[in-house]
Amino acid sequence: MPLPSSPNEITVNDVNVALSRTGTTANSGFDQLHNLINGELPGEGWATKPYSMSELHGFELCFIAGTKVLMGDGRLLDIKDIKVGDLVETIHGVYPVTKLHRSLKHSRSLFSINDDNFFVTGNHPFMTKQGWKCLDLLKNNTKDYVGDTPLQIGDFIQTSTGWVELTKIQKETLPNSNIKLYNFKVENKESYFANNYLVHNKCFAAGTLITMIDETYKPIEEIQVGDTVFTQLGNEEVREIFSPVHDNILEYTFSDGTKTKNTSDHPYYVVDKGWCSNVPELTNERYDIVTDEFVCGDICMDDSDEQIELVNIEKLVGEFQTYTFSVNSKTYYANKILVHSEI
Repeated sequence: MPLPSSPNEITVNDVNVALSRTGTTANSGFDQLHNLINGELPGEGWATKPYSMSELHGFELCFIAGTKVLMGDGRLLDIKDIKVGDLVETIHGVYPVTKLHRSLKHSRSLFSINDDNFFVTGNHPFMTKQGWKCLDLLKNNTKDYVGDTPLQIGDFIQTSTGWVELTKIQKETLPNSNIKLYNFKVENKESYFANNYLVHNKCFAAGTLITMIDETYKPIEEIQVGDTVFTQLGNEEVREIFSPVHDNILEYTFSDGTKTKNTSDHPYYVVDKGWCSNVPELTNERYDIVTDEFVCGDICMDDSDEQIELVNIEKLVGEFQTYTFSVNSKTYYANKILVHSEI
């Protein structure tokens, strides 16, 4: 469904004007695949219980230069010197770094723990005996993974040598917006040790079928960088893939019998409303996507430009491996329904 407007900002009017495309959609095999996969889902057979959760959420969780990262060979390396391919120690063992991020601190404050230097942003999660916690809940972008209480004096934080009690927290009083911040992603694991603390580094469930360039369907967990998928703007190449673990999974049922399983903040395109999610305030905050609330009765579009109605919303219990990917337009069709990427 190519649209006439800029790929950077798609309006409701753009989509409503262009709700048709040439060619036919090869739906043969979709129902069979969809039903087969749904027969294997949901439930404990495919859910995984994480020891660390969340993707990087835009890499806004960061450390300053000088923060020491525990390497796979036992060395401590300055985080600014970390390179893709370096082996770092995680709670699960030694894994390679797959992605780097650099940014400026801007208005974010830095915090100090137990008289250490001011080295970490307030939204970066630390592992405690009660689970993941951060110093500043108001600045945290991963509220569904982090506990309802902030990291505070008396908490025990996990380090590479055991648990350490948090006895002092300080927040910088004269923020310097030009300080450089650093973070990185580890292959298949989302934790590492920074200054000896175990720290943390949205989406669809496995089995969600993605509409491909050749009008076939491919399970989202099999999507690879370089694959070409059908999007709101036509055919586009997959640039990045993320597969975090989530516990805020909803199952949507539509009027044609299609079911999708995804995070509660994942945006869907709704006719006459635009992008919508079950928790629009979180979608707006985390992904900078202006959204309305996704409710039963809303009308979505499938990859044949047919309108289908959302008829039921069900929350699934447990923690699940999820998947998403990015293309230039930040849209794709999941189980034939037009959705927005979270990355």
